[in-house]
Amino acid sequence: MFKKEFYIIKVWLSTILFSPFLIFLFSWILLKKDIDAIFGAFKYYLLYAAIGFLFSIPSIIIFGYLYRYLTKRKVTLVQLNLYLCIFSIFSVFTSFYFLGINFLFSNIVFPISYSLVTCLSIIFINKNYSITSSIKS
Repeated sequence: MFKKEFYIIKVWLSTILFSPFLIFLFSWILLKKDIDAIFGAFKYYLLYAAIGFLFSIPSIIIFGYLYRYLTKRKVTLVQLNLYLCIFSIFSVFTSFYFLGINFLFSNIVFPISYSLVTCLSIIFINKNYSITSSIKS
């Protein structure tokens, strides 16, 4: 039972901790910001992580229920990853939309960064999942 919750927490924490770094990297590459300005923005890292933590709570609760539901069904690992990634992308963009973020080029960096890190976490963090193990539990 705890393996499922531990997977969900690992995905959540990796998203919260790594997305701000990706935001800084995208800002530097895509927006051609000065490297000194990017390093100066690192002081906002904890703020980004804290805001990500607070605003992702509803999404991660639903993510957890979806993960538990899908693991009880006979879905393949590819289907599980696909469904979780689709939900995550939808929930990230919905969260930013409700925060009043317009999706212009400079602001699209935020939801893309969070979506990308979440999907990579979903795919690469070990789930210890197989169809037979989901049938037994």
